Amino acid sequence: MDTSTRSQGIHSSHEFISMFEMQLTKREMNVIMAEETENARYDLFFLYWAMKEAFIKAIGQGLGFKLQTIDFTIVPSSSQGRKIVSGSAVMTMNGIVRHDWRFRYHALDDRHVLAVSWGPCHEAVTSFKLAAWGHEKKINSHRNADPQVCDEELKDLIQVIDIKKLCEMVFKE
Repeated sequence: MDTSTRSQGIHSSHEFISMFEMQLTKREMNVIMAEETENARYDLFFLYWAMKEAFIKAIGQGLGFKLQTIDFTIVPSSSQGRKIVSGSAVMTMNGIVRHDWRFRYHALDDRHVLAVSWGPCHEAVTSFKLAAWGHEKKINSHRNADPQVCDEELKDLIQVIDIKKLCEMVFKE
C-alpha cells in the first residue's frame, strides 16, 4: 500500500481521513487523529487501512464487507524514531477479540507498507474458496473439515513466513 497517497483538493489529514469515517471505527479514528503531525496521521491511517484490506482479501469479501465491524489494535514490534516499521495487530469483530486471526505488517520503505493476515479457512466466501482450491471436491473437504485441522495446516505454513525476508525477495534489485 502506498502511504504517500493524497487526494487533490484535500488540504489536511483530518479532511482526508474524515472521508473514511464510515469504514473506520470511532476508536480507530480517535487513535489516528491523536497523532501529533499530519504525516503521522496519514501513516497510521494507511496502516489501519492495510489491516482492513488484508482481512477482506483473506476472506475474499472485498469492499462490500462492513469495515466498521472490525477494529484493529496496532502492536508495533519495531520503529525508527516515531515511525512504526513493523509489528502485528489484534482484530476485534463485532466487539469480540478474534485471537484466531493473525495480522503482521512491515514497512517496505518510507512510502509503502505490506500487511498480511491469516485466519480460519472456513470463513472465506465460497467463490474465493473455489478460486483458491480449484474444484468443488476440495471446497467441500475444507467446508466440512474440522476447522481446527484446516487452521493447523495454515499455521504450519505461516510459521515459515518471515515478512522481512519476503519483502526482500519481492523487491530484490
